[in-house]
Amino acid sequence: RVLRLFERQRGRFTDARVHESLVCDGETIVTANDSFAALVRRQPQDVPGTALAEYLPREGGRLHALDQPLETDLVRSDGSRIPVELIVRTIDYAARPHFAVAMRDLRARRRALALEPARR
Repeated sequence: RVLRLFERQRGRFTDARVHESLVCDGETIVTANDSFAALVRRQPQDVPGTALAEYLPREGGRLHALDQPLETDLVRSDGSRIPVELIVRTIDYAARPHFAVAMRDLRARRRALALEPARR
């Protein structure tokens, strides 16, 4: 299901409804969906060309080496942080290897888990 997030149509990255998604060339974001832009509180046209470390400073240059999901904090343009889960895959984009990142906002899941003990 997550891999479908990275389908391309006429060389453009398609928008995903459930996950925030982006494609990076090294540490530079080359494209991102509107969901990612909204999550980081930026205009969609302002995200390409920015450094991935601006949003995921703890991960630095190691995202391309992930082989399993990773929970971390995403930094928004206002400096606030939100928990996310990342899934990273290497893809061929613009005839070169890039890496695609799908992320899921974990706030709702964590709120639900926090309420779980009160329901028992």
